[in-house]
Amino acid sequence: MTFKCKMCGGDIEPIKGTNTGKCLYCKSTMTLPNSDNEKIINLYNRANELRQSNEFDKAQGLYESILNLDNTQLEAQWGILLCKYGVEYVDDPKTNKKIPTCHKANKESILTTQEYKHIIKNAYGKTLELYEKEAKEINRIQKEILEISEKESPYDIFICYKETDEKNGGRTKDSVIAQEIYNELTKLNYKVFFSRITLEDKIGSEYEPYIYSALKTSKVMLVIGTSQKNMNSVWVKNEWSRYLDIMKKEKNKTLIPCFYGMTAADLPDEFILLQGQDLNKIGAIQDLIRGITKIIKKTPRNEEISDELLNKFKEMLKQEEELKRKEQEEEERGVEVKIYKEKCPKSYSIITFLLSAIVATFYIILISNSVFVSNNQILYIKLLSSWLVIIFGTTSILYFVAYILGFSSRKKRRISKYLYIINLFIFLLFSVFIYKEYNLTFNSSILGIYIFTIILILMNSKWQLKAETILIKKQYAEEIKQLQKEEKKNFEENPHTKTPIIAYILALVLSITLIFTVLMKPKVIGVQNTNENQILVTIDYINVRKNPDSSSQKQGYIFSESYYNVLDIVSCKNIDNCPDKDGLWYKIEYIPNKIGYVYSGNKSQNGEYTYTKYIPKRK
Repeated sequence: MTFKCKMCGGDIEPIKGTNTGKCLYCKSTMTLPNSDNEKIINLYNRANELRQSNEFDKAQGLYESILNLDNTQLEAQWGILLCKYGVEYVDDPKTNKKIPTCHKANKESILTTQEYKHIIKNAYGKTLELYEKEAKEINRIQKEILEISEKESPYDIFICYKETDEKNGGRTKDSVIAQEIYNELTKLNYKVFFSRITLEDKIGSEYEPYIYSALKTSKVMLVIGTSQKNMNSVWVKNEWSRYLDIMKKEKNKTLIPCFYGMTAADLPDEFILLQGQDLNKIGAIQDLIRGITKIIKKTPRNEEISDELLNKFKEMLKQEEELKRKEQEEEERGVEVKIYKEKCPKSYSIITFLLSAIVATFYIILISNSVFVSNNQILYIKLLSSWLVIIFGTTSILYFVAYILGFSSRKKRRISKYLYIINLFIFLLFSVFIYKEYNLTFNSSILGIYIFTIILILMNSKWQLKAETILIKKQYAEEIKQLQKEEKKNFEENPHTKTPIIAYILALVLSITLIFTVLMKPKVIGVQNTNENQILVTIDYINVRKNPDSSSQKQGYIFSESYYNVLDIVSCKNIDNCPDKDGLWYKIEYIPNKIGYVYSGNKSQNGEYTYTKYIPKRK
């Protein structure tokens, strides 16, 4: 059984392993029903044929029949969606490909419908990709239709009729009667949708936004027909069936069947409960118009009113609208109110910047040269490098934040003071720890950081008050004015930013601690002392162990050209883990208050050890 293209009606060649196929005529790739049931395929092809002829209601009925036979058919669900949105595939003059156009506008996005959600949930692979791509394009077209329709001014009356005679291509009698009614209604100042005139400057693919707008806004629809065939023709039925759907939701709308050359019994079944108008009767059009005026309750224009008077009236309305618009703009614009903002003096900003720049310079010097002066540069690298990254990273960020807050506002400046104090405290703890534990001394850069940071903490400034005029809505203006008045008064009474008393106390404590630390003499380790038994390190470095055992826990290092006091000597003869039984283990104090064991190295032929040289004290 052959599938027919849902875009052009040509034969489709299925793509193996998928529920998709390619049209041999228009070359479009499309989804196919997942069935080899001959009855379902016949129904599917017939439904597509009807939809291509824009007989969407009939086509939808067939798609629903397919679902009654097999409710898993996603392609039938998709066909129902195409009918609901009146999708027709037309040739794109730019690409020569088939693209969708919509003949039924709908406020509900196709992407949010239950049918589409069901399809997306159950489709997969190339099939899912095609459904999603096509749905997005239909959704885009629908949005454009709704956007255009929203810009159209509302209609009073929609005239529905068949325009073209299919036999000779000329106008139908329906069209002539419809135009006669149109002319009479427009004389009475009604806005009427009459496609022959309303859409005369539009092309077919652009009709839908204007048709949808007229269907949605018209209070009355007149369905003009001279035969059953004309009244049930595709586009005529498309319009009046959509209007009937709108009437179900909006009770203030009326549809009037108007027939000529036929009887009320010949009208479509959907009109059975509606009051029709027989145009065969004399004066029927006048009766029809009188009935419309009662339904719409709109006062027709009095023809006796002169054009000059009418123009003056319109000008008066225009001036009134302009006056209202200006009043509304004035209301939205609001009233002018002065807003006072605290401003940091330029002198304080400049001095703060210079002091911060000096601190930053000291930081750079510390990082580039060395933070501490040590007897052994390797010791500095081994012990301090990881700490330096943490300390300098943390304090640099805190200094930057403190600097920014220092002149952003008076309240925030108080926070900046505390940040400077926290920085000093962190740096002082680190300095004291290194000073005491590793026998290292301060240099001028560290002292500079302390001194200039304390100056930043203790500095005060007299702030300025700057006024800016802004627009405030009337209902808030008085309240804002009162608050700003109090703000100005408080500032004038206290323009200075006082440093919190706790800042003075902490700065004093930190300064005293720093002085005592600098003045203290640490225990000297690593230098020659002839009054003690010592060893001299003769290689780059030696591991310091917790016990006299090469497998014991490593505690640190001692480095070349450094001297260490020997507290005890242990021979390797009584120890299992020794590289050389002639070797020795020296018990030493390798840093202040830290004891450990170092191995002497192997004994050479001249009696010296390979790692150390033993130097006894002078007698």
